Amino acid sequence: QLNDKNEKINYHNISAELAWQMNLPLPDNYEFINVSPHGSGRNAMENFYTKNRIHFKQLCWANSGYDRYSVNFDSLVKNDNSYSIIMLSEYHFLDMDKFFSLIGKTVPVLLFVRDPISVIKHVINGINFYDNLEGKNITLNDTDFDSLLDTLRFWKYDKDNGTVVGEWSWSKFPHLKNLKPYLRAGGIENSNFFQNSILKSLKHCKKQIYFIDINDIHKDKIHQTMYGICKKFKFDLKANFNDYADQIYTPINALLPFTLHIRDDIKLVITTYHKNKCDNIKNYIDDFCNFKQEFNVVINITDRELNILKQDKQLFKNVRKYV
Repeated sequence: QLNDKNEKINYHNISAELAWQMNLPLPDNYEFINVSPHGSGRNAMENFYTKNRIHFKQLCWANSGYDRYSVNFDSLVKNDNSYSIIMLSEYHFLDMDKFFSLIGKTVPVLLFVRDPISVIKHVINGINFYDNLEGKNITLNDTDFDSLLDTLRFWKYDKDNGTVVGEWSWSKFPHLKNLKPYLRAGGIENSNFFQNSILKSLKHCKKQIYFIDINDIHKDKIHQTMYGICKKFKFDLKANFNDYADQIYTPINALLPFTLHIRDDIKLVITTYHKNKCDNIKNYIDDFCNFKQEFNVVINITDRELNILKQDKQLFKNVRKYV
């Protein structure tokens, strides 16, 4: 009845706050629950679902169960006629038991796992790639490459302030000493190793459990794995393989994009499939260099601009050398 818009009280005419206060379960138009802890495929799966138009709302590092309930409630109501899922990547937060109890629909759980040493290496080598989403504008005269590439930053845990995230800053180098305060603040059990605990919290609503090792979403296996997920959970694989095969948490993704302004009427964008903003991607990297297979680098330039550039053979040669 809560899904019926003709009812006096339904999901469409009450707020998430009121629904939470009334202990109403989340709208039941989600197909499964994805559990991807930090360091175990979270970014990769968010990217995959987004590229395939699967609706979800992830709220990382939120302090309360209400915050998580609210964003999921609003997303499910807004996308009531679309394929939606619930995405979980953390554990141990305020009102956690209530939040899990309000996931009421019995659905399959897709849970990602990774060997502990690799997860700890991920914690130590946390890269900042969110602050460089727009990238840099450059010209052929910008030849101080040490300065241009000086955007790579690693997460540095400065001070324990009682939260998992703590007080932190960015460093040019990874720090082994990150591990001790992160462990002390509960980061490991809150964000990385909670698979067994969360399955207990979901025992009332889990139908089946499907485990996927993160090694199965590496580039040589990812297409087979993602195709299997689509088939198992009955949604179409809409994205191009390159849209989701690109490893996200890497230095190359933190360094790019660059927009190279060659002339007033010619520019090209050096980016990755993950950060690419152009529709109908046509990668012209073969015209400029030959390392796309290793790094998944994309070069965007219009056909018109590329033709103009190639007519000036010396300029084209200079651009190739620069790239």
